[in-house]
Amino acid sequence: VRVTHLPTGISVKRQSQRNQIQNKNDAIKMLISKLSSYYNNLISEDLSNLKQQSKTQLIKNNKIREYDFVNLKAVDYRLNKVVSLQLIINGELDIFNNSLNF
Repeated sequence: VRVTHLPTGISVKRQSQRNQIQNKNDAIKMLISKLSSYYNNLISEDLSNLKQQSKTQLIKNNKIREYDFVNLKAVDYRLNKVVSLQLIINGELDIFNNSLNF
Protein backbone atom coordinates (compact mmCIF):
# COMPACT_ATOMS: atom_id res chain seq x y z
CA VAL A 1 0.00 0.00 0.00
CA ARG A 2 1.31 3.45 -0.90
CA VAL A 3 -0.10 6.62 0.69
CA THR A 4 0.91 10.04 -0.62
CA HIS A 5 0.29 13.47 0.88
CA LEU A 6 -0.38 15.57 -2.21
CA PRO A 7 0.46 19.10 -0.91
CA THR A 8 3.95 18.10 0.25
CA GLY A 9 4.57 15.10 -1.99
CA ILE A 10 5.62 12.92 0.96
CA SER A 11 4.94 9.28 0.19
CA VAL A 12 4.95 6.19 2.40
CA LYS A 13 4.92 2.58 1.23
CA ARG A 14 3.97 -0.22 3.59
CA GLN A 15 3.85 -3.99 2.93
CA SER A 16 4.53 -5.73 6.22
CA GLN A 17 1.17 -7.47 6.74
CA ARG A 18 -0.85 -9.71 4.47
CA ASN A 19 -3.92 -7.66 5.30
CA GLN A 20 -4.25 -4.60 3.06
CA ILE A 21 -6.34 -2.66 5.58
CA GLN A 22 -3.68 -3.15 8.28
CA ASN A 23 -0.96 -2.05 5.82
CA LYS A 24 -2.98 1.06 4.98
CA ASN A 25 -3.45 1.92 8.67
CA ASP A 26 0.27 1.46 9.32
CA ALA A 27 1.13 3.59 6.27
CA ILE A 28 -1.18 6.39 7.45
CA LYS A 29 0.44 6.32 10.91
CA MET A 30 3.89 6.54 9.32
CA LEU A 31 2.74 9.37 7.04
CA ILE A 32 1.35 11.32 10.00
CA SER A 33 4.67 10.90 11.78
CA LYS A 34 6.65 12.13 8.76
CA LEU A 35 4.29 15.06 8.22
CA SER A 36 4.53 16.16 11.85
CA SER A 37 8.33 16.14 11.74
CA TYR A 38 8.27 17.94 8.36
CA TYR A 39 5.98 20.69 9.64
CA ASN A 40 7.87 20.98 12.96
CA ASN A 41 11.12 21.55 11.04
CA LEU A 42 9.38 24.07 8.81
CA ILE A 43 8.01 25.98 11.80
CA SER A 44 11.36 25.98 13.62
CA GLU A 45 13.10 27.37 10.51
CA ASP A 46 10.46 30.10 10.21
CA LEU A 47 10.88 30.99 13.90
CA SER A 48 14.65 31.21 13.61
CA ASN A 49 14.30 33.46 10.54
CA LEU A 50 11.77 35.61 12.39
CA LYS A 51 14.06 35.91 15.42
CA GLN A 52 16.95 37.00 13.20
CA GLN A 53 14.79 39.60 11.44
CA SER A 54 13.46 40.93 14.74
CA LYS A 55 17.01 41.27 16.11
CA THR A 56 18.09 43.38 13.15
CA GLN A 57 14.86 45.38 13.38
CA LEU A 58 15.48 46.05 17.10
CA ILE A 59 18.99 47.28 16.35
CA LYS A 60 17.60 49.69 13.77
CA ASN A 61 14.74 50.81 16.03
CA ASN A 62 16.96 51.42 19.07
CA LYS A 63 19.10 53.86 17.15
CA ILE A 64 17.97 57.40 18.03
CA ARG A 65 20.58 59.60 16.44
CA GLU A 66 23.52 59.00 14.12
CA TYR A 67 26.44 61.35 13.55
CA ASP A 68 28.26 61.27 10.23
CA PHE A 69 31.52 63.16 10.60
CA VAL A 70 32.61 62.50 7.03
CA ASN A 71 29.60 64.22 5.47
CA LEU A 72 29.12 66.60 8.45
CA LYS A 73 25.50 65.69 9.13
CA ALA A 74 23.44 64.25 11.95
CA VAL A 75 20.38 62.09 11.41
CA ASP A 76 17.64 61.83 14.05
CA TYR A 77 15.60 58.69 13.41
CA ARG A 78 12.78 59.54 15.81
CA LEU A 79 12.10 62.83 14.04
CA ASN A 80 13.21 61.75 10.54
CA LYS A 81 15.39 64.83 10.37
CA VAL A 82 18.84 65.49 8.90
CA VAL A 83 20.77 68.39 10.41
CA SER A 84 24.18 69.92 9.76
CA LEU A 85 26.73 68.63 12.24
CA GLN A 86 28.25 72.09 12.60
CA LEU A 87 25.03 73.31 14.27
CA ILE A 88 25.24 70.56 16.88
CA ILE A 89 28.93 71.23 17.51
CA ASN A 90 28.06 74.88 18.11
CA GLY A 91 25.54 73.77 20.75
CA GLU A 92 22.31 74.44 18.91
CA LEU A 93 20.41 71.40 20.17
CA ASP A 94 17.08 73.22 20.10
CA ILE A 95 16.70 71.95 16.55
CA PHE A 96 15.79 68.56 17.97
CA ASN A 97 13.97 69.79 21.08
CA ASN A 98 11.59 72.10 19.17
CA SER A 99 10.51 69.23 16.97
CA LEU A 100 9.43 67.05 19.89
CA ASN A 101 5.83 67.46 21.00
CA PHE A 102 5.79 67.51 24.82
